[in-house]
Parts: sequence; structure tokens; C-alpha cells
Amino acid sequence: MQLCEALKEAQKEGEEASERCSVTSLDISCNNIGEQGGEAVAEKLRCNHTLEELYIGDCDMGTRSMVLIATAINEANHSLKVLDVENPRLFSKQDETTLHFARMLTQNSCLTDLHLGKHMMRDLGLETLISYGPRKNVTLRRLDKRLCCGVTTLSSIQGKHGTRFYKRRAFA
Repeated sequence: MQLCEALKEAQKEGEEASERCSVTSLDISCNNIGEQGGEAVAEKLRCNHTLEELYIGDCDMGTRSMVLIATAINEANHSLKVLDVENPRLFSKQDETTLHFARMLTQNSCLTDLHLGKHMMRDLGLETLISYGPRKNVTLRRLDKRLCCGVTTLSSIQGKHGTRFYKRRAFA
């Protein structure tokens, strides 16, 4: 809970804190920050202009946090190059977060690596992500979707500038 409080305190300081901040990489993976921490991270992403790498995988964040983070990057963050949000706590098989990450990819001109492993994405969700994201995003070089439990076909999709994105065979 201390991390959540620290992130919220930094958020309260607003733009002034952002201008003083020189952190370019933050790895808080494997910390139980939950939904509250995910919301704090999303709010901080809206005003941070120096962070280039964010690793927040396996942090017990759910659908709400994933949507807020993708939306914050889509609307306000133009410095992030690497985003790792692997292994969220998603309990639905409806791919609620997929469209938000796809929209983020279409608008973001900075992101080069996106790690979405263990997002419980299905075939339709992955097709949506690839159709709206990497085909329109010229900077994305790596889309990591390992252990995608709902993907049942094997195929590759050609992205811009020769980048290839794969759906791997996995079993539900």
C-alpha cells in the first residue's frame, strides 16, 4: 500500500513534479498493487513525460486498471516506449481490454514493445488487436502475447515495415 500512496502523492504534486522527475524506467513487477495501485499508475502516466519503460506485470491489477492504463497512454502519454502489463487478474473471456490496447496502439507513435502475456485473449480479441494496432502503428517492433489461452489457430500477420506478429497455438 505504500507504493499506492507514493504514486498518489506524486500525482497530487501535478505538473511541477513531472518536470522535476527524471525517471526513465520503472519496474514494479510482481508487487501486489491491485486495482488501486493500477489506477494510481494510470493517473501518473497522464502527466509524466519522462518515463520510457514501465514494467507492471503480475501486479494483481484487473480489467479496470488495464483499461485506465491503456486509455492514459492513448490520450496523454507520448514518451513510453516499453510497456509490460503481463498476467493481470482478468476473469472474463470477453476480451474487454483488447479494444483499449488496440486503440492505444493506433494513436501512440512512441511505443516499441508491448507485453500482453496471459491476458486470456481469444482469437477474435487477438485479431482485433492486430488489425487495429500493429498494422497502423509504425513504431511497434514487439508484441508479446505468450500463453494466450484462448488462441486456437496458428498464423502470422504482416505489420508495417516488415514486422511480423504471430498468433501461437495454445490450448484452452
